[in-house]
Amino acid sequence: MAHSSGPGGLSGSMACMVNLLVATLELIEYLRTMDIIHQTTVPYNPEQNGAAERVNRTLMERAQAMISDANLPPEV
Repeated sequence: MAHSSGPGGLSGSMACMVNLLVATLELIEYLRTMDIIHQTTVPYNPEQNGAAERVNRTLMERAQAMISDANLPPEV
């Protein structure tokens, strides 16, 4: 069974990967020209996002304090 090929003789999934790579390289070049530093993090590792973690922790602590002051059950 022959694989269908798109432009340039690439399979559909390969052509998609090439397009994604080109788009990524264009984004990197754009960020570079705008003097924007592109920093990546490990997926599903919120500890690497310190500022957001602090905000989330502060909001949760304040919400818990308000629930406690209102004498509501903790499940609320």
